[in-house]
Amino acid sequence: MNETISTYDVFTPSTPAKLTYVERKSIVEKLHRGIKTTGKQIVIYGFSGSGKTTIVRNSISKYYNNIITTRCVKGMDIEDIFSDAFSQLEAFYIEGKEKNETSKRNYSLETNFFALKAQVSIENSEDSKEVFKRLVSLKVTPQTLAKFVGDTESCWIIEDFHKINDIEKEKLSQILKVFMDCSVDYPKLKIITIGAVNTAREIIQYDKEMKNRVTEIHVPLMKFESLAEIIKTGESLLNVRFENRVIEKIVRFSSGLPAVTHNLCLLICLNKGIEERSRNTSTIKFDVADLKKSINEFILESEDTYQSMYEKATFCSTNRNTNNPKVLLNALVDIDKEFVSYTEIKEFLNEKYYNNNSRKLREYLDEFTQPERDEILRHHKGTDSYYFSNPFFKSYITAKRFEELEKITLTKRLRVEKMSSSLDEMDLARQHFLKDFEDFEDSFYGFEDED
Repeated sequence: MNETISTYDVFTPSTPAKLTYVERKSIVEKLHRGIKTTGKQIVIYGFSGSGKTTIVRNSISKYYNNIITTRCVKGMDIEDIFSDAFSQLEAFYIEGKEKNETSKRNYSLETNFFALKAQVSIENSEDSKEVFKRLVSLKVTPQTLAKFVGDTESCWIIEDFHKINDIEKEKLSQILKVFMDCSVDYPKLKIITIGAVNTAREIIQYDKEMKNRVTEIHVPLMKFESLAEIIKTGESLLNVRFENRVIEKIVRFSSGLPAVTHNLCLLICLNKGIEERSRNTSTIKFDVADLKKSINEFILESEDTYQSMYEKATFCSTNRNTNNPKVLLNALVDIDKEFVSYTEIKEFLNEKYYNNNSRKLREYLDEFTQPERDEILRHHKGTDSYYFSNPFFKSYITAKRFEELEKITLTKRLRVEKMSSSLDEMDLARQHFLKDFEDFEDSFYGFEDED
């Protein structure tokens, strides 16, 4: 049988991966323990695009048939969150009866929760019809919500909880506590909240009793070997082949984000006209030229948003030489770690620029955490380290460097000594990228274990 498969189902940059899902064992085991432990509620946090929702979606189906998903947006309050949950449960109550002649059809569902008894019933006969409204139109409390979710044996997933304001987070914290208490009667009662990196305590901090009753799971950026496994799985499904050096470049470019890996692979396939494939067809191979084209498209897709961020982040009104913003950002990219300590940055710059003036390094790094530079970095006081608030921006910086190096290649006639200090920095970037994007003929370099 010549069965075909859609490329959009294999590489999924905007939706949870299924066919190319790569399990991260230690994270999944912790999630499973939290799900199976009665009363434990779960908070999952990590960078956008790191695979949080993918891990939850591929794990939760083993335990729940009914899943309610609420996606938070800015300005959403707790009443909106309640309404969204009840809307998906499709709970109704009887308001009255109307006379109507129609055929007979009977079915009913009854559920008891807290002080309210709701009966869902439609009874059609020749002389009457019951009128019912959504239960969401009634005023409900966290207790009634918990009991109704428990009755239906549902799991409630709340995504992007970091987008709601602090007052609503405090209310959400109380809802988690209510669900914990109600788990005595409903052992499977569970809320899984998913949010941005370093935001787990934004919920837990409002009630000290919850500290030991919530499973906190950090989803870090994905290791290189796991990103490569996504590509290898996609190769098998679509009967395509990426050159080894192309795989390694995609992995490095992704900066630990599986969403970027999926995006680049999808663009490469689509640029070759591959929207679906059969395993019985001949194998199609992808080379560096295919990757370059997809990188250019990746830049164009996010140009408006990230170009503005990039310009604000790298703007410099004075000649700061080696400590100019572009050099500092490139140093963070080159060190290639999720969290980079101040000491590591200082040592890296001293190694690259022997006369580097580090007296104001701290001040310059802290500028990136301010609104004037779009808060592209965050500082973790406990470890005195810096990290990108949006790892997609880290990938964008890498793409911009790639693009700039292409332009430099076309203008070789320019003398290096006449270039501005920013082009001096690009010479270092050129050396780095010639290594990363042109000289990867060897096999993969020392991947670390995933877990």
